Amino acid sequence: MEMSSQKFSFTPHHFQNGRRLLMFKAMAAGFTLIELMVVIGIIFLLFTIGLPSYNSIKENVALSNYSQEIVSALRSAQNRSIVSQNGTSHGVHFNSDSYVLFGGDWATPDYTTIYQLGGGLGVLEGEGREVIFDRLTGQTSGQTIIIGSAGGNPKTIQINETGKISIL
Repeated sequence: MEMSSQKFSFTPHHFQNGRRLLMFKAMAAGFTLIELMVVIGIIFLLFTIGLPSYNSIKENVALSNYSQEIVSALRSAQNRSIVSQNGTSHGVHFNSDSYVLFGGDWATPDYTTIYQLGGGLGVLEGEGREVIFDRLTGQTSGQTIIIGSAGGNPKTIQINETGKISIL
């Protein structure tokens, strides 16, 4: 079996056809204006549908975080009362957009620590109330505090007479 060797020679004509082929492939690989407009329209539609959901999720996360912070402040006041820190009872006072951890009597507190509610949230029920824990026992009168925003899903914080604090 004999192998023949062939020589290939490339003429400018071969390169010219190859260049045309590359140009044709490059043109075929692009997108038309209609295709781009359809994709942009779909992306805009998805964004429009998803934005309210994102805002709702963001509000629910903020509400859960602030609920946990309020429970933490209530437990701090309760623990300070149980150990009789500074020989006095401690509590939390609720305003429309904030709550205040205090020691002693709310009218003339020994100390205050103010916490702001953000994200458009406020106290919907319980504004102007104090939750004061008894010294040594940590008990209090039963209270219900509701926080949330207008038109949103509120969170209810329940404090029963024995001092148990829960989010409902």
